[in-house]
Amino acid sequence: MNSESSSFDDFQNDSPLLSTFSDVVPIEKNGATSECFKVRIHGKWHFLKRPKKNFTEHPLYIAAFEKEFDLGFTLDHTNIVRYLNKGNDKNGIYILTEYVDGLTLNDFREKYPLYFQKEENNRKILSQLVSALAYLHSRQIVHLDIKPENILITNNGNNVKLIDLGLSYSDCYTEITGGTRTFGSPEQFRHSEQIDERSDMYAVGKLILYLFTGQVDIHSVGKLPFSLKKLAKRCLQEDIQQRTINASEFLSAISRKRANYVPVVLGVLFIIALIIGITEWRKTKVVYIKQIPNKINMIVFKKVFPKKDTKQKEEKANKSNESIELEIRKVIQERLTPNVPTLMKVYSDINEYNFTILNKSFNDWKNTCMVDCKTLYDDYKDNITYKDFESIYMEELNKIDLPIQEKLDKFKR
Repeated sequence: MNSESSSFDDFQNDSPLLSTFSDVVPIEKNGATSECFKVRIHGKWHFLKRPKKNFTEHPLYIAAFEKEFDLGFTLDHTNIVRYLNKGNDKNGIYILTEYVDGLTLNDFREKYPLYFQKEENNRKILSQLVSALAYLHSRQIVHLDIKPENILITNNGNNVKLIDLGLSYSDCYTEITGGTRTFGSPEQFRHSEQIDERSDMYAVGKLILYLFTGQVDIHSVGKLPFSLKKLAKRCLQEDIQQRTINASEFLSAISRKRANYVPVVLGVLFIIALIIGITEWRKTKVVYIKQIPNKINMIVFKKVFPKKDTKQKEEKANKSNESIELEIRKVIQERLTPNVPTLMKVYSDINEYNFTILNKSFNDWKNTCMVDCKTLYDDYKDNITYKDFESIYMEELNKIDLPIQEKLDKFKR
């Protein structure tokens, strides 16, 4: 772009849009250098932003406004606010974008704190935010000001809208950089020549901390859910050369389910069919049932547990025994709990016709759990003995198994 010309040159006269403003409503929270308004055009609300009076003649801030519109106008992503127009009126330059009916992330968190206690809600926000960043990065744009104030959460659906490209960095605009120190990457304030896509990923790491803990201190990473600690640590590397994660890789990792539980539908249907069939066949078929191969009995529980993801192995050497035990119990509960409805349904009715097969399947279930116990222990062997780990596992397992075992024992007697 010619340094003597401005991308606002086409809007030096009063914008024709101004004559269609039917309402101009100041927005209470403005930026540090800008004023914000809600304006109605043809019956529809829009968002208008212009520099504060002290900055209307400042070339740096004029350039920032030009850059923000020129970059934003080319974008089309569901999680990025749409830029509609720019112009110049008697009060100076302005930018028009779509109006988002919602709250900034920090206001939303303050108003709905319980929303952030559910991991799936935090993952949704992170996924949509990083999807927007992946789109920006694919267009060689680095946002450089990812923070709760620049993330809107819509009232309809609680979806993300990323705003404010004023500090963005791209191949065309390399001279205007900055950021917010609380969330910005170290290189933004020390080595601006190093800035690239990974600078945004550092801010994503801070956002993970903020969503899950309400804090941004990198030392609070230990409070994160087990499955997100490694992602956060990769984002929060101080040295950009050690920060190897990108937005696409982050999206792929966070979209994977925390535990890839294999459904047991076929096995359950098989058992239920047998129970129904046994009831109808009555005693004449008991001998046949006893001859069912052991392999068939194992179908129900053969694939209950996922394979251990060695990539999620964490260093826990410095954690206290109490915190380790709490984490272990939580992980075990999350692995066992999805099977409870199936087990309760299958073992809801024990009688003389199905006892043999249900008793055998229950023993197979317990054996499978012990295999899972040994497999899961690999993630914690640096911090706890197998004997103690097995004791914790059995305590959690017995919460599920005890009612079933009592039913079987009662019928056996």
